[in-house]
Amino acid sequence: MARFDPMKKGKPPASYRGLAQSIKGTKLSEKTVQKAITEAFKKGLISVVAAKSLEYRREHALEEQLLERFRDLQMAIVISTDNKEDVHKSLGHALAQQIHESKFMFRAGDIIGLGTGRGIHYTIENLVDLTQVPVENITIMSLTGSLFPQGVSNNLDYLLDADTNAALFTKHFRGLIQVRPISYPIAHQEAARKILTKETWLSPDEYAAHTPTLAIIGLGVLTGNNRLVQEVQRPADAKSPVLKPVYTYLQSIITEVESIKKEYNGYCAVGDCCNRLFIIPPPADINERIIPRLKKTLKPLIDTVNECTITATEEQLRMIKNVILVAGGSEKASGILCVLTKESGNISGILQEVPRIDGICIDKESAEFILQRPDNNA
Repeated sequence: MARFDPMKKGKPPASYRGLAQSIKGTKLSEKTVQKAITEAFKKGLISVVAAKSLEYRREHALEEQLLERFRDLQMAIVISTDNKEDVHKSLGHALAQQIHESKFMFRAGDIIGLGTGRGIHYTIENLVDLTQVPVENITIMSLTGSLFPQGVSNNLDYLLDADTNAALFTKHFRGLIQVRPISYPIAHQEAARKILTKETWLSPDEYAAHTPTLAIIGLGVLTGNNRLVQEVQRPADAKSPVLKPVYTYLQSIITEVESIKKEYNGYCAVGDCCNRLFIIPPPADINERIIPRLKKTLKPLIDTVNECTITATEEQLRMIKNVILVAGGSEKASGILCVLTKESGNISGILQEVPRIDGICIDKESAEFILQRPDNNA
């Protein structure tokens, strides 16, 4: 609410007269503004609640260990928090602070790519609340299509799409800003997919001419609170028609993932990065037993879904100069390790690609898991 915006900078709330004068193109009186705000409170249209402060700690020792072990990493942020429900908010706050303190993170002419996920949303939300950066000619690109353009969800899900966050991110900059969404997430037929891709910046020529200089991406696993899992579990009349071409395949993947997870001590077999699925290497002690199921059951289903997806390809992600991964939750640790070590490139004959990562922002549990695993685990 505009009345309380000055308080973010330690100033008193705006006066009713000041609010009336700030609304351009109108001649509102101070009394009219006061009455409108009072009525809005009575009708429950607005409310004032105490903001809950985030309590987390930077684990600098773990950050140094990650940088030492993974020499390709240029930045490592590790946070710990006692409130696991706030892990994504804390990760977003920590990454936003790091970006804000790095005075030369954004330069004139930069092209910023954004993926999908809670960590990314909270990073941008925090950056928008900070001082605007006066840089010219910034382009903000969505790396993935919008999974929920119909607005079928009334919670945070809609705000997690890269298209939505690309638009929100413009508020962090002061100058000429261009936004490039994708909009289309899925196309079942190859001909339609090629046509739709050409209409976006993902077309080969367009992407080559406007390759992002920096990208912030997330990573998920196909279980629990993953958006694809939640979407498939919705009642039939509430399902998004956007994902209709891949519902059957997704359901089969999720069923198999949950079966493997229950049978093999919590191992989650499928990861999700920029709306592309990949197989997470299993722990060494179950490697031989699980590989046939990964190859014969999961891999064909994953390939089918990925072939329908309109999103940045792994090759396109590799062209980006700097890629920052923000992800939290212990279930994602194996997936984070996978992209750090690039071990998913060839898992006993399962050929696939994963993004190249230059910086990470993760939680303590994930960092400890990663550092305890041997380099040759695949």
